[in-house]
This record gives sequence, C-alpha cells and structure tokens, in this order.
Amino acid sequence: MLAKSFRERVLQLATDFPRLWNDPATPSREKKWMVRPLIDDVTLTRHGQLALAGVRLRGGATREIDVTLQAADHPAILSPAVVAEIAGLLKHHTDATVADILNQRGLTGSRGQPFN
Repeated sequence: MLAKSFRERVLQLATDFPRLWNDPATPSREKKWMVRPLIDDVTLTRHGQLALAGVRLRGGATREIDVTLQAADHPAILSPAVVAEIAGLLKHHTDATVADILNQRGLTGSRGQPFN
C-alpha cells in the first residue's frame, strides 16, 4: 500500500478533529496540543464577572467570545513551589499521572484536597 499524500493526511486530520475533540477520553492536555498550531494568541479583557476573549488564528482570522467568569468561594492558590513542580512534571506526564505523583509525595491542593 502506498503512503498517503500530505493532502490526504491533512484531510484525515480535519475529519478526525471533531471526533477526537468531543471524545471524553481525550485529555485536556491533548486538546491543547491539537489547537496550539491553529491559534496565534488569545487576549482576555475582563469586565467584572464577564470577559471578552479575542482569539487570533494563525491564518489571520479573528473571533471574539463572550465568557462568564465564575469566582470561587475560596480561591485556589497554590504555592509557587507546587506550581513549579506541576509545570515540570507536565513536560513529561499526563494530568492524571501528575496528580498521582503529587498525591504519592503527600502534596495537597490549596484546600487540603488530593490532586485529581
């Protein structure tokens, strides 16, 4: 069987994108990797509990999305050391694996709960 042409592979990706995006088994980290090549930047302008997200796509198109921000009763604030630890682990592990590692090390979230 001959290898698929570049065009065929791109079209296959375009067809698979919605299926992969909507699959509950696709982790958030993978979804971030999927959109990273498509988005140039995002600017968030906050207006109280509302925000406007301006999204600039690589091809030059732009989109504006209204977002409602939800404030937590008790904001979650992690120590800079834990944030750095998480950032380092995410370079090599999935979200679920990072949560397991942090829990095994006895670390907890800002409210004392285990990571998930």
